[in-house]
Amino acid sequence: MRLLCVAALLLLASCGGHYSDFTLPELNTEGSAGPFAWIPQPSPVIEREEMNDVLNPSVVRFRGEYWNLYSEFDSRAWHTAIATSPDGLAWTKRGRVISPEFSDGAYIAANGSALPVGKELWYWYEVGYPLRIAVAKTTDGEDWTREPGYVLDRGPYGSFDEIAVADPYVVRAGEIFYMYYLGQDRAGRQQLGVARS
Repeated sequence: MRLLCVAALLLLASCGGHYSDFTLPELNTEGSAGPFAWIPQPSPVIEREEMNDVLNPSVVRFRGEYWNLYSEFDSRAWHTAIATSPDGLAWTKRGRVISPEFSDGAYIAANGSALPVGKELWYWYEVGYPLRIAVAKTTDGEDWTREPGYVLDRGPYGSFDEIAVADPYVVRAGEIFYMYYLGQDRAGRQQLGVARS
């Protein structure tokens, strides 16, 4: 019994370290309030057409419209494309804005999260092989600047995200950005993680 108590104390003490200063922000009560009504539509808002798949929408308000950054697969690679809408129901495709750079063996530059930041639109997305998370920015939705490197790399040896990090979802609370993401370990198990910036 004594050994069990010592083990429990050691476990509790090990939870300190770099995780001990992680806190969630105060609840923001501004913004939209429910109740909300969800009305199903009879057909997709973005059709597949010649693409094999379209999925993972990230919809935000930017420059007075709804912007949908979504992933599309062309039977060879995953790309990020944009559609815009005045009302969130009728969408106009604007085309691809981010594609993988095949020189590094990547087949994906998609499955991301968009967020207006000041006068820019930022988009965090998975890229590379193995998967890591990068960010691109635009002021007009047409010309995108990819920031060099990765904003979130794989975790250390033995961690839950040692093999890959992917599928980012970013929210902002005050001046802090929180990124929820998928991590994969060496056994192929996938778990959710959170990082802040």
